[in-house]
Order: sequence, then C-alpha cells, then structure tokens
Amino acid sequence: MMYEMMFVVPSRVSETEIEGVQNRVSGLIEKFGGAIEGGEVLGKIRLAYSIDGETHGTYVLGYFSGEGDLISQLDAALKLEDDVLRWMFVKREKGIPKHRFKITSYVAPITPEGKRAVQQKVETPKAAPTPANEESTLSRAELDKKLDEILDGDAIKGV
Repeated sequence: MMYEMMFVVPSRVSETEIEGVQNRVSGLIEKFGGAIEGGEVLGKIRLAYSIDGETHGTYVLGYFSGEGDLISQLDAALKLEDDVLRWMFVKREKGIPKHRFKITSYVAPITPEGKRAVQQKVETPKAAPTPANEESTLSRAELDKKLDEILDGDAIKGV
C-alpha cells in the first residue's frame, strides 16, 4: 500500500537540521517495515494558528509503502518526536504524483455570507529607538512579533 505523509517541523529547527529530522522519520518508517519511495521539503511558512508556541513551520512531504499496522505504529512513534509538530497520512491509490507542490501562506476561509474572514491586525505603537550603547530588553510578545515579521519576509516565494 502506498502512503503520502506531510509533517510540520517547528521553526526552531534550523534548515540544516531538517534533513536530520527527515532521516529520523524515515528510520521510523523503515523500522516498522515500510519502504521510503520519495519526498521533498516544501518550505517554511506561517502556520494558521500557533502550535506549542510556534508560529512558523517547515512542511515536509514524503511517500512510503508498507503493510499491516505500519500507520498506527508510526503515529504512536511520532507522538514522542519533539521535532515534529503535526503530521498526516493519506492513502495513495495511484502512486506518487508527477507534479511539484507549492505551499502558500494561510488564507482565511470564506464566511457563510460569501466574504473572506479577515483577521484584524492590532497595531502597536512603535517604541522609541534606544541608544546603541544601552541594552534593550524585549518582552516575549514583542520578541514573537519581531520574529513573525522577519519570518514572514522569509516565506517561500515563487517556488
């Protein structure tokens, strides 16, 4: 049986460490009797909602084959994996698709009235710049906001 698996790696894992996470997940699949058929890193984007305090994640897509209770064993093992936020399995009837996938940022769903649900952005006042020789301390909320702004600029474009 052929399966497709998508999992999300938190943004705290660097791009160089993502291959290690992929190898660990592949090792779990092979440990439970599956065979890796292919996969790719789709990129980092902002999550639709915060998961364990993470607002951005790297999406990884993989294909594998296996029989028996492979999915239930893999699901139980991934619950113990700290570097995988969420995962999903899909049974593939026709094998691996030939086209490349492209991920985009979250788009709010359409409301029953036919309008796009818009998340209201709350503007916070800009802090006055501090002199270079003084250390500035940021609250966790301010730091999260600045990281979101930086990571939003790093979202995949044109892939």
